[in-house]
This record gives sequence, structure tokens and C-alpha cells, in this order.
Amino acid sequence: MRKLGTALHISRSGNIIVKIEQRGPPPLGSRVFDRDLRRLGVVVDIIGPISSPYAVVKPESSEVKLLFEPGPVYYSLPRRQIRRRGRQRRKKSRRK
Repeated sequence: MRKLGTALHISRSGNIIVKIEQRGPPPLGSRVFDRDLRRLGVVVDIIGPISSPYAVVKPESSEVKLLFEPGPVYYSLPRRQIRRRGRQRRKKSRRK
């Protein structure tokens, strides 16, 4: 877990706006947690100037909006999506 920044408010569209306080922005799809390690949502966009960017976090549920408190938030890297490919069958060639 790494500190993402400070959650400021909920936008009109229902997303949580976070002031990023680290050097580089987090990857899109990162999971975001509050100070009590409750999952808030997922980073869906980075907005604002390069010198002081903001993260847009899509809340996980409507309950998150009700329990929202401005304050520090943390993130963890997104899970890698592992694609399983089916086993390819090779045709046996008949050599004589």
C-alpha cells in the first residue's frame, strides 16, 4: 500500500476527487482505500496539470458515498489479468 494523497470531495457525477501527493500518478485501475483500509473504489482517470494532478476514483458502491470523509487515501497496484489460453491441439502429421 502506498499513499495516494488526500480525498477532497465527491463530484457531481458521483466520483471521488483525490489530490495526488506522490511523484508519479498511480496506474489506472489501482484500488483505493481510506485510512481504515476500507475499499473506496478504483482510479479511472488522472486530471489537472502535470505539476499538481488529481485522481478520479469511481466508488465501489453507493455506501461509499454515504461513508465518505475527506482525508488521506492509499492505493495498491491493480491485479494483473491473467488470460488463460486453451491448450492448442496440433494435428499430427503422418510421415511415411
